[in-house]
Amino acid sequence: MIDHNTVYDFWASHPDTVGALTDTEGHVTIFTHLSMDPMSPDGHKIDLLTKEVKAWWEKHGKQIESCTVAPYAIDPYARQIELSA
Repeated sequence: MIDHNTVYDFWASHPDTVGALTDTEGHVTIFTHLSMDPMSPDGHKIDLLTKEVKAWWEKHGKQIESCTVAPYAIDPYARQIELSA
């Protein structure tokens, strides 16, 4: 199970995130202000963000099954990234 304090600590300390949710199945949703448009220059930041999510939880001795990076507002470009160990 993912510690909710770990989730809060991640998004509170990361400049590109504006919130996070977790569930008991090992899934984390990170909300960001970055553009989800694949043609946007923010695209590489989204990829980097997902790697940072995985590294953060591993550093805290946790494993997550998947991470969804979602826009702060409704956006058709939201992407789900599976993080397999």
